Amino acid sequence: MFKSSTANHTLIYLFFFSTLLAQGQYYNDRAIFYIDNRVIDFRIEDDLKTTSVAAINNILSEHIVKSVDKWLP
Repeated sequence: MFKSSTANHTLIYLFFFSTLLAQGQYYNDRAIFYIDNRVIDFRIEDDLKTTSVAAINNILSEHIVKSVDKWLP
């Protein structure tokens, strides 16, 4: 289902989109990241603080994330 290289790709996408979006509207309290479509069964859990991917949850926990929201349809 999920390989550690996908977590690395997530971090790369996070950096890329953060850099790209920094040129436009900027929020110092938000981060946008992309989950590759090859990640099977990705979902935001009911508590809106965790996902179905443990590696992402570890990152969210380290950064004391308050909520996770879907930002693309």
